[in-house]
Amino acid sequence: MKLLSSEWLKTRHTLIRWLIFFLPIFMSACIIIYLANRNSIAIDTIYQTYFIICSAILIPIETGILTGFYVQEEELAGNFNGVLSTGIPRRKIYVGKFVFSVVSLTISYALTTLIICIGLSIVLPQGFNTPLFLTASLLSLIGTLPILAIHLWISFAFGIGASVGVGILGILVAVLMGTTNLGNNIWYFLPWTYPVKMSMFPLALLAPSSQMIANKIIIQFILCISLSLVLSILFLLFGIIWFEKWEGRKNVE
Repeated sequence: MKLLSSEWLKTRHTLIRWLIFFLPIFMSACIIIYLANRNSIAIDTIYQTYFIICSAILIPIETGILTGFYVQEEELAGNFNGVLSTGIPRRKIYVGKFVFSVVSLTISYALTTLIICIGLSIVLPQGFNTPLFLTASLLSLIGTLPILAIHLWISFAFGIGASVGVGILGILVAVLMGTTNLGNNIWYFLPWTYPVKMSMFPLALLAPSSQMIANKIIIQFILCISLSLVLSILFLLFGIIWFEKWEGRKNVE
C-alpha cells in the first residue's frame, strides 16, 4: 500500500490523472449524447461498438501511455537511481508498478462503463442490460493483464516511446485479428486480442444458437481466460527476474 500511495503521489500535477478520470467522463458523455439522438440503434449494436472502441482501440494505447509514464517518472528522477539504489526489494517495486497500472486502468475503464450504463439506462426507451455491460468490462480487464505485464517490461527496457509505439501496433492487431475472421486461428497467440474477445463472450453466450456453437463459445472462453491469467503470471515473473539484474538504461539504447 505504501508503494501504491507513493505511485499515486507521483501523478500529481500531471496529465495522467486527467487521462484516468476525465477522459472517461468526456468519452462517455459524447457517446450518450450521440445515442440520445439516435435511440433506434439496437442494443447489440451499441454493445459491440462500445467494446470494440474500448477494448480494441482505447485499451492498447492507454496501456502503453500509463505504463510508459509510470516508468518515465523514474527515468527523469535521476536515470532510475531511485529505484535501483533504494533499500526496497526490486521485485516489490516492479510488482508495485504493475499493480498500480492495473488499478489505474481499472478505474478508468470502470468509470467509463458505469457512466455509459447510467446514461443509456435513462436515454434508451427499449431498456438497457447493465449487468451484461459490467460483466463484459470485467472480462475485458482480465484480458488486459498480460498486455500490461508486457508493456511494463518494454517501458523499463526501451522507454515510453517504445511502449506507446507497441500500443499503436496493438490497436492494429486487436482490430484486425480480434474483430474479424483474419485471426480465427491465431488470436490465441496474440494477447492484444484478448480484451476485445473476452468482452464479446457474454453477448455471444446470450445469443440464440445451437448447442454445438454454444459449447464452442464456452471452450473458447475458458481457453481465453486461462491464457490471460497464465500469461500474465509468466510475463510478470519474466519481468521481475529481468528487473532484479537490470542496471539501468544506457543513453545510447
